[in-house]
Amino acid sequence: MSISDIRSCPRKAYLRTAVDSGIIKAGILRGIVKDVLLSSPFSTGEAALRKRIRDAFDAKADRLLPFEAEAERERMEVLLWRYLEFERRQKNKILAENFVNKVKVMGDDHSVSAHRLIDRGTALECIRYLYKQPEMSYRSRKTPVEKNPDLLALQRTGEAEAAKLGITGKPVFGSFYYLKSSLDTSRSLESTFESRLGSNIINHHFTIGEETALAKELSGQKPDVALCTDDERECYDCIYKDLCHTEFVKRSLEEKPTVEEKPLDSIHMTPSQRRFVEFESGECRVNAVAGSGKTTIVTLRTLRLIEEGCKPEQILMITFTDKACGEMKSRLHRYACGSTLKDLNIETDKIVVRTFNSFGQELLDTHYAKLGFTEAPQLVDEILKKDIIVNLLDSHRTLPIDYRNPFLDLPNACGAVVQIGRIIDSLKANHVETVDQVEKMVTMDMKPRAKELLAIYEAYNAKLVELNKIDYEDQLRLILKLKAFGVFEDLPYHHIVVDEFQDSNGNQISLILEMAKAAKELESIVVVGDELQAIYGFRDATPENLIKFSDYFPGMVDIPLEDNFRSQSPIIEMANRILSREARIAKVIKAHRKEEGIAPVLMDIEKADAERELYVKQTKKLLRDGVKPRDIAVLCRTKSELIAVQKEMEDAGIPTILRVPEVIGDAPYVKAIIGLASFLLNHEDTLSLALYRKSLGGDPFDADALKKDAEELGKKYDELGSEAERIALFTGMIQDACEDYIAKAFAEDIMTKGFHTAGEIFRYCVKYKEYKIKETKSTAHEDADAVNLITVHSAKGLEWPVVLLSLKKFKPANEEEHRLLYVAVTRAKEKLLITYNKKQQTLVALVS
Repeated sequence: MSISDIRSCPRKAYLRTAVDSGIIKAGILRGIVKDVLLSSPFSTGEAALRKRIRDAFDAKADRLLPFEAEAERERMEVLLWRYLEFERRQKNKILAENFVNKVKVMGDDHSVSAHRLIDRGTALECIRYLYKQPEMSYRSRKTPVEKNPDLLALQRTGEAEAAKLGITGKPVFGSFYYLKSSLDTSRSLESTFESRLGSNIINHHFTIGEETALAKELSGQKPDVALCTDDERECYDCIYKDLCHTEFVKRSLEEKPTVEEKPLDSIHMTPSQRRFVEFESGECRVNAVAGSGKTTIVTLRTLRLIEEGCKPEQILMITFTDKACGEMKSRLHRYACGSTLKDLNIETDKIVVRTFNSFGQELLDTHYAKLGFTEAPQLVDEILKKDIIVNLLDSHRTLPIDYRNPFLDLPNACGAVVQIGRIIDSLKANHVETVDQVEKMVTMDMKPRAKELLAIYEAYNAKLVELNKIDYEDQLRLILKLKAFGVFEDLPYHHIVVDEFQDSNGNQISLILEMAKAAKELESIVVVGDELQAIYGFRDATPENLIKFSDYFPGMVDIPLEDNFRSQSPIIEMANRILSREARIAKVIKAHRKEEGIAPVLMDIEKADAERELYVKQTKKLLRDGVKPRDIAVLCRTKSELIAVQKEMEDAGIPTILRVPEVIGDAPYVKAIIGLASFLLNHEDTLSLALYRKSLGGDPFDADALKKDAEELGKKYDELGSEAERIALFTGMIQDACEDYIAKAFAEDIMTKGFHTAGEIFRYCVKYKEYKIKETKSTAHEDADAVNLITVHSAKGLEWPVVLLSLKKFKPANEEEHRLLYVAVTRAKEKLLITYNKKQQTLVALVS
């Protein structure tokens, strides 16, 4: 236990001694460093040091991936050799190694360990080696060295050891030797140990006065499970973070309300809408503004085609999400069963409504043998995908990627496995097949390795074929290869309509073009979209396919749907100001609602806390005026902004719901399931069991109860005689967690993987956490009458009477961000408040 933990977080100090966290990477590396340094005199040669490190990794680093271990080993060789070179330049005599003494520190007894006691001539140093960068500095006001109780403890244990050796009269300095320099970076290491004062070594000799002052400051502070730090920075990478801060509240989905469509004979179409519904043959681009009712009109055209003799199965309707497919099918069915059309007995279930990917999967299911598969291929899950990449990287260990942190996945940094996965996805989305094409797609530092990247890409694809697996993007990429077998010529479709075409990518436009050229029976192709709602560039989607549709089909018909049925006139006027500056396909939104409406309000607010206070104030006023919480939405660019708003609103007693896709692995009850699996796989991991106990309402900090539960559950599991019994035990123990809809979906997905042993299930769960899988689950339909907190990306396709929009995190110089602003503005039906700061003048100019 670090005595400093008592000051920074008494709970952490308690948990370090009470709860076993199992084997973690940092602990493995610390153990190797200790073993190597204590077995290496300062005169050790470089070759001998490297061998010791290599042997230690062979013995202790089996939990690390091979290339990860190699990268860590190579780095450690440099760091430890750097330190030994430093010692050879110093005056030193090792007096003692790896010792522990029970000493009094600020009046209390502590068992304090140290790695070495070294005589520097005029003084002794009691050293503890730390395999990390310095966490303090001599200049720090927050953590001055004379305020660090662990340095004092090192001094005291060094003094006790010196006394045993009969050494007196020399001051003892407590010393932290950080083997990673404060000047080291992920890409470069300092050549010299302690090249600058405090860059590697922090030491101090405490006077009686300093010890007295420190004792007074820490008086009465003890490890205490009830006292947790309120400093979020202390919690950021703490291994106990989930145990302390995860709140378990089961969530359910709202029941879908029964929707009654207007009778068809009561729908009054605009001239443009009627023109589209009556479009029969050729190619057509429908440029539909936000709120123009395009789903209704697309549905009506489909039903009219069937009325006039087209068979339902001869119509292919493509959109981009399963949700949109479901809505389209539902609307087709409701209209067909309505009073106007019910006598026609239209079989809407025969209309082919698909996403691009599900359409591609159906073709692959039929023609898989032509592409080298031995059975119909299934989508690869993220864990198997990363497993394949891990195995491939074992043969490619010199790329300019982070092998030491293979699963790091942050906005501005990613590890080797994550980076190669992203490169593979990008190459697939852009149908890359040559080295030259790879060079155009990758970053500058990767261009010289384009040939190697293509080899990895091809090996990855070959492994998928071997396993009868495909990637999401393969559902389109591979069906384009079916062209050579004449598959497109035999497609039965007479009419194809593609919705949300502004979200299409290179593979998708290629598919449309191939079907247009080859399908013998094809009479019409219609694409529907709005270039100003193209906001998914990070998925390789581009509005260019919609904008340049006339280049592909010079004889196409352009039909604009410009009437907006959603928003009042002042909001439409603001949206038109964006259109006039950004649209490349000319159009003007026409307000269909006749109310005069309230003009949107723009407010310059520089500070984020002031902005949040304003949102709370405005929301309270709206609620007092009778507006329902569910009719209010706060839109921000990032989830982190929404979390801050949520805290302010909940502190003010305002009900909120965060309606952004949730990373499944971050869901509380999913963490509980993974925690149970981790413990059953490794009975020493009582920290994971504690989190599972917390999900059931138990006290996760009761060390005695936790120890008892661990012993009983471990014994019960080990005594089970069959894998079926072990799996049944696990599934029974997660039933409570599965009352949460996200955890239920996670558990059900695991059980479809075809695992035959409990160990396979548990290893999958552990990998799900270790691999930092980022799969998400939509929370858009969670049941709650609460203020909606949602990112602009997640808000696309939705609408609310009142919208509070923050521009603070928008990127003003980015064209896609301008389109994102248009999407945000057009979510509001009646009232719109926009807040910004001085950095957002470009965006403000768009709407002013």
